[in-house]
Order: sequence, then structure tokens, then C-alpha cells
Amino acid sequence: LNRRWGACAQLCAARVAELRAAGETDATLRYYLRSDKPAGTPNRRRWYHVEVRRGKRGGGEIEDPSRRLDF
Repeated sequence: LNRRWGACAQLCAARVAELRAAGETDATLRYYLRSDKPAGTPNRRRWYHVEVRRGKRGGGEIEDPSRRLDF
């Protein structure tokens, strides 16, 4: 975080740890996969992305820490 950049997986893991330390023990990671072609297609590219799913105390909100970095 001090470097002002990071992969979504590392940023989200750090945010979930912060939330859990603050008492929001049901905060979890949410991940999904996107691809440019249907499954089984040769040369298919895939992108993974991770977000934070807040717990009940956070209203179930979805956070994306990688979008929150100020550049």
C-alpha cells in the first residue's frame, strides 16, 4: 500500500484483514473470472478479479480497493 499500487488480490486480502481486526468478522473475498472467448476455444484469455464483500456491519457492500487508490 505504501507503494501506491498492488494487485487486486493482495489489496483485498489486506482490506479484509483490516475489517476483521475491526470486528467485522464476516467480511470475505469475492472473486470472478472473465474471458474473451467461450470455454474450450484456443487462445482464450482470462482475467481474474477480486473484490471485498463487507459483512453485516458493513451492509453487505462490495468494495474494490484497486479502484480506490489515488494516483
